[in-house]
Amino acid sequence: MTRSPSKVLISSSGGEVTFLSRNLVERIPLKRGESLCLMPFKSLSIQPFSYPFTNLSQIREALAIKVRPYRIEGKGVEIFPAVFDKDGRSSRGVAWFISSEELERTEANLKDISGNILNWPLPMAFASKVNGTGAVIWTDGESICSMLFREYYPVLYRWNIYSENCLEREKKWLYSYSRSSGDEIEKAVIIDSRKAEEYESLVSTSLLETLKAFPRYSQINVSKKVMDSFLMTERMTGLLNRILSVILISGILFASGSFIRYESSERHLETLQTRSIEVFRDVFHAKGTIIDPLSQAKSVIADIAGTEKGLSLEELMARIGVAWSEVEQSGIVLNSLRYSGDYMDMSGTASEMVSVQVLQKSLDTKEIKSRIGDIQQIPGGGIRFNMTIRW
Repeated sequence: MTRSPSKVLISSSGGEVTFLSRNLVERIPLKRGESLCLMPFKSLSIQPFSYPFTNLSQIREALAIKVRPYRIEGKGVEIFPAVFDKDGRSSRGVAWFISSEELERTEANLKDISGNILNWPLPMAFASKVNGTGAVIWTDGESICSMLFREYYPVLYRWNIYSENCLEREKKWLYSYSRSSGDEIEKAVIIDSRKAEEYESLVSTSLLETLKAFPRYSQINVSKKVMDSFLMTERMTGLLNRILSVILISGILFASGSFIRYESSERHLETLQTRSIEVFRDVFHAKGTIIDPLSQAKSVIADIAGTEKGLSLEELMARIGVAWSEVEQSGIVLNSLRYSGDYMDMSGTASEMVSVQVLQKSLDTKEIKSRIGDIQQIPGGGIRFNMTIRW
């Protein structure tokens, strides 16, 4: 059966969907039968993340813990992490948060679209217009939504109702935010969808340039159906890996017992040892020299289980107390602390970004490294911040 050609859909604030003409879609690097839907989401927000693990389920769980204090009871929130970089067991990327109610409405409007569907925040299609670093502001005359990018990494998303002079006000706000976060942008573009044919051609050209410049955007999809499918595949893979780990340990223990009981069977034991190393490499994707598969397997499993110990809660609280004495007049208020064996997350409010940076500098030592996470403005002035402390 022949699959339908790729499609690009552009949604308006009111939910009306426009299809790009086929001649404009042909150059865009989409898989055949795949549809890319550009949406001006209202409740979407962005959270960059960096974790010492790559499992998507663990990443979603960690992100859910971070935003739990800000959730409104009865209001569901869907989380969609996209891993852009992996370094060994570490991962870095961005997570998209959106209300369950809005996502259900969005996906209901697309139920007649066949094949695989990619849902993107609309301004993301124009990241190439600022060469991956800057601000993109989109409007259709009813609402505006904007995104801030740094080296093609999305770091901020906002939505507002359209009003007089709102585009210039939004541009000034984005410039101010980038300065306060310590990474000032130099370029901002405004995209107005009311410019009919010129707009559709601009979408096509920008999409092509954006996907060529940063192909990892193809991993972004604000779709519950696709995420559920991916997580199910990951869980099945994880279960298989655990079964193989048990088989590996059992085989190694059997080999050790056989060595004690049958010293004369050196050739047979060498064969088992060689096979154990091969299985160890297959299961744990190990590189380099493997001397003792049993000990190394125990070490790897211990790492996965998170049995390593770091600073105690008492030691960490003592350090925070010392740092706090240096910033106690800066207007910082801590709202929550979440401690685990190898990191602590804290959230609170401050009158200005400089106070948070002073607290971060006061916390850092040779053993402790802190990192400022999500920064949000709060009504009445000031900011809400998250900070992660690792050791």
